[in-house]
Amino acid sequence: MERGNRESTWLIVARCLAIIRRVRQGPPPDWQGLVETVRAEVGKDAYGDAKGRALHKRVENDLARIRKHLGIEIRYSRKEKGYIIVR
Repeated sequence: MERGNRESTWLIVARCLAIIRRVRQGPPPDWQGLVETVRAEVGKDAYGDAKGRALHKRVENDLARIRKHLGIEIRYSRKEKGYIIVR
């Protein structure tokens, strides 16, 4: 069984840092706002050809990496209508 292309570790790090910077700036972005920021800062190919559900999953995976490796929990807040840093 063949696997798809693995993403560069540096590309993943750059995406995660772009997400953190954007969430800290406010107002809270929705997930599309996170994608737009990452593509603007990292490059249009930051998430490859992913669209729809696959793109949403990649953003969620980046949020999980940020939580696991950096200890920063970013979650969607219904009250704020966007992603915020919880801890």
